[in-house]
Amino acid sequence: METFDKISKIHNGLTLLNFSHGLVFAYICAERLFPNYDYFCGRENWGNPDFLKECIDLVGHLAEDTAIEKYSNNLKFKQENILLVTPSSNDFSSVYCTYAMDACVVVYESLSFALYGNLECLKIISKTSIETVYIYITDKLYQKGQENTSDVLIYSSNEMIQEVNFQLQLLNMLHSNLPLKNIVKILGEELKKSNINL
Repeated sequence: METFDKISKIHNGLTLLNFSHGLVFAYICAERLFPNYDYFCGRENWGNPDFLKECIDLVGHLAEDTAIEKYSNNLKFKQENILLVTPSSNDFSSVYCTYAMDACVVVYESLSFALYGNLECLKIISKTSIETVYIYITDKLYQKGQENTSDVLIYSSNEMIQEVNFQLQLLNMLHSNLPLKNIVKILGEELKKSNINL
């Protein structure tokens, strides 16, 4: 199956997830982008990785306890304050700023899904995770002096195939009704790794 077909399958499959499975998808994608934000903060001495991690952990907790009502105020507070810890490309010119911004988008949309259950949030999370890899590959080719950065080349790269396959694998596990703790056990160290090679 071609990468583009797999991406379409992912986005179609996301619409079939129930609320708790949607939270698991959001949580795991956010976990994988967190190292990108953390790296940026260390490099630029800016940001608040502890706060972003608290937001991610809350989404993970909600995946196992979906009584959203008792967390709604905390969710809204965290969502509003993500903007305060999101870097701007006007202030930071490095590509690492873009990776950090993507991580913040994914966490913001994860909290939004937790609050409102809008499946469109999951598509944004998936697309943003893929976009991070897209930018990473484009930058890597540019650094090598390679002028050909066509979509065909980028979407056939090992890094992109790995990201898309990861999301598809995760989606298949969710459709199989595996609980979060089982998915975490299966993914193991992959869960804590960035989706790009920093």
